[in-house]
Amino acid sequence: MKIKDDFLSLCVLVALACAAQYSGTVQASHLMSASKIEATDGKVVFDHKCEACHFDLSSEKKIGPGLAGLMKRAKFKNGMSADEYHLRRVIDRGGKDMPPFRGLLTEKQIRDLVAYVKTL
Repeated sequence: MKIKDDFLSLCVLVALACAAQYSGTVQASHLMSASKIEATDGKVVFDHKCEACHFDLSSEKKIGPGLAGLMKRAKFKNGMSADEYHLRRVIDRGGKDMPPFRGLLTEKQIRDLVAYVKTL
């Protein structure tokens, strides 16, 4: 009886370990998929709201600065740290020659746009 109980306990532990491993894999792939979807949706936002003034695949200036490699730089052209917080701030409040998009973009659109710019 003792061996049977030990074997049953071992089987339960193995099943739980497998379930935990599978769950972690599903969660990680879901996060990657969500991020890709946000970036794809962000490209649509960029094309409708930003493309008139910014290149996305070049760092060359159009009306505003090109955004290729923007998040890999130490600072934006305005001197702010090149990070998600400051990118969201510029989108929300505008910049030197950039109008603010507060109230014109939803929180989801901003999140998607930031996800897209991070891929450039």
